Amino acid sequence: METINVWDWLLWKHKKWDGAADAEERARELGLCPDELEEELEKLPSDARIVSSDGPEYPDSLRDLTNPPRYIYVRGQIPPANALAFIGTRRATRWDEELIRGFVGELVARGHHVLSGGAFGVDIWSHQAALQAGSPTTIVVPGGLDHMSPKRHLPEFEAALEGGGGILSLQPLGTQPFKSLYAPRNALLAALSSGVVVLRSGETGGTMITVEIAKRIGRPVYALPGDPRDDTCRGCLKLVKTGAAQLIWEPAHLSAHEPSSTKGSLIDLLRTTESLHTAFEQSTLEWHQFEEQVFELEIRGQIKRLGDVVKVTT
Repeated sequence: METINVWDWLLWKHKKWDGAADAEERARELGLCPDELEEELEKLPSDARIVSSDGPEYPDSLRDLTNPPRYIYVRGQIPPANALAFIGTRRATRWDEELIRGFVGELVARGHHVLSGGAFGVDIWSHQAALQAGSPTTIVVPGGLDHMSPKRHLPEFEAALEGGGGILSLQPLGTQPFKSLYAPRNALLAALSSGVVVLRSGETGGTMITVEIAKRIGRPVYALPGDPRDDTCRGCLKLVKTGAAQLIWEPAHLSAHEPSSTKGSLIDLLRTTESLHTAFEQSTLEWHQFEEQVFELEIRGQIKRLGDVVKVTT
């Protein structure tokens, strides 16, 4: 575990941290006790640690947030940079469960890492699909690592750790999962991901908060359509209609996000050829994969195209 600056951590824990250099002076003025950190470290589970924004483990993707977290608490492993966040309603039906398990399970088989919030409905079904396939999965919780919820899902949480995954939190130990902590949790979920997949959602709620944050920090958003008569599907349909999300209905539509993706080499090809037709002929991609990756590069602002002519902007 990295060495944590006790004064800096004390200010953060008591919500007084602002990045100033006089942390010790301020902490002493506030009467904060340095023994608190030692007590915190003693209470941490054996597989847990505190990761600071100065440390080598800190995910660079979190710096995309307006206010990157100073500390995160981690049990197990930090998710890979290409992890996908799977989010959605708690009120999904049994039919939705079967659909979502199958959809996520196929994505896991294609090499995707599942990142979600461990809640009822879409979250836990996504984690369970990963666990059933023997794949690591990452859970981001709103409270402290000693107050993980819902309690009913603790077996899945432990299975995630045993399977090489992880559990992450923004909160110090002893923090209950209050409602006000779900929005910060959603921000962490979005920032840790390379893209967000909305599987079922109404038009309001935590899922839409996560989508808003994802769009703000440049993460692509995908939405699975559903029955327009079902209010738990209308959020997905609205995201697609307004252009906030890309429409997907089968796992192959996320091929641009697969770990084996040649997106980096595709950019290199486009730099040298400046022609979509020539780049496709020189790539190893199927046409639908090529189109999907070009589209993603375009919406990320990495390329501009006019007909067959392409200019790389990054």
